[in-house]
Amino acid sequence: MKNISLVIFGIIVACILAESGLRFYFSRHINYDMEMWKYATTLKRPVSDKRVHVHLPNKSELLMGVKVNINSQGIRDHEYTYTKPKGIFRILAIGDSFTLGWGVSEDLTFPKLLEQMFNQNSARKTEVINYGVGNYNTEQELAAFLIDGVKYQPDLILLGIYINDAEPVQNNSQDFFTKHSYFAAFVAQRYFQLRSIFSAKYKYGQYYKLFYQGELWDAYTKVIDDFAIQTKKRNIPMLAVILPDLRDLSRNIFEVENHKVLQRFSDNGVTGVSLFNAFSGIKESTVWVAKDDPHPNVLAHKIIADHLITDIRNILNWSRSEK
Repeated sequence: MKNISLVIFGIIVACILAESGLRFYFSRHINYDMEMWKYATTLKRPVSDKRVHVHLPNKSELLMGVKVNINSQGIRDHEYTYTKPKGIFRILAIGDSFTLGWGVSEDLTFPKLLEQMFNQNSARKTEVINYGVGNYNTEQELAAFLIDGVKYQPDLILLGIYINDAEPVQNNSQDFFTKHSYFAAFVAQRYFQLRSIFSAKYKYGQYYKLFYQGELWDAYTKVIDDFAIQTKKRNIPMLAVILPDLRDLSRNIFEVENHKVLQRFSDNGVTGVSLFNAFSGIKESTVWVAKDDPHPNVLAHKIIADHLITDIRNILNWSRSEK
């Protein structure tokens, strides 16, 4: 009995030391996985509808070395009135962490860069609202649009799409330990990493390709169809934008999957564009937030905005002067 007590005591002490050590280490070193965990635990709360989770209003956190401020309406942007001011053209940029601008200052995200471009030397006032939420997929984005996004009275929807958006909604509920413990979160992250290394099923490319086949693809097409139906019902044009995987820019390993998505939107009368070729000839690491984080950095957001400005103008039939 005494030996068992000593073993239990030793395990508790080891866990406390591991927790203290990890807290100290990650207070001085930035790690993508742990920063994402911090984002989920400090800036989000669960909800019972199809969004699954939303931003906590009026909260802020330093993530990947960048301050992320969430306004009173739960978005990473300035404060807006739901009632659109007279004479304003309003674009709602819907998406995940790419649109949110993970690792990038708020004013350097592609939605805000687009806003700056539209308002430069223009008599028309344009607002581009950043409605991105990290870890959302297209189904959650549709739910967010119907629950809250429509209140902004948008004149155009800019829908960002990433390869993992066809993955079914994940209810990533956290228990007390994984929500509050660095050690528990660190162990969980290492488990997922090892799983992707040793199990062919979970290897990055193969894993996401599965969602574009069979019943999973059928389910995703219904989401795409519904998004198109809901925006058309409200007479809101939409541009579907494939945001490329920046891990390997020498070849588009998801070209087939991206084409299927764009074709489905096209079948619904929605204009779509892939931005993979916008990064042609660029070295991958030069457009990453960090060496362990292939989210688009400041340069990548500038490239995205530069290419989208023309596509949006074409949809709206706006001239460059927009007079």
